[in-house]
Amino acid sequence: MKLHSTLRFNPGLLLVAPVMDVMCSLMLFFLLGSDLVVPSGASIELPRSQFVLRDFNVGHTLVVPAGDQPTILLDRRPVAYAELGAMLDALAAEDRKENGKVGALIIRADRYVPHGRVMDIQNQVLARGFAVAIAATPADS
Repeated sequence: MKLHSTLRFNPGLLLVAPVMDVMCSLMLFFLLGSDLVVPSGASIELPRSQFVLRDFNVGHTLVVPAGDQPTILLDRRPVAYAELGAMLDALAAEDRKENGKVGALIIRADRYVPHGRVMDIQNQVLARGFAVAIAATPADS
């Protein structure tokens, strides 16, 4: 007695699993990949804070990595510490020309940068009329 299957073989269903596997892998890549990219070009570890400033009008970003003589990044452009004042003057003049006033600036300083250096940079930024915020990582994350 020979048994025959009553189910028809459908090879199309076999192709669904690899397609779904590729689609899920691509979705994970794009969802998680953006967190792995360093947005400013410098790897920094921000200090933690339980307070969050919302609705801060972001105009410019200044990144201060840790190290003896770090290169500061002002809007993703490398700037030597000695040239920071001149670059801030040019940036403030550009803001005044475009908007009629000086904009806002977020300082993203690594948690291991000495506090005195961060305060010196902040004072230089404030002297040019920028509104300043110090970036931090939320304490619960």
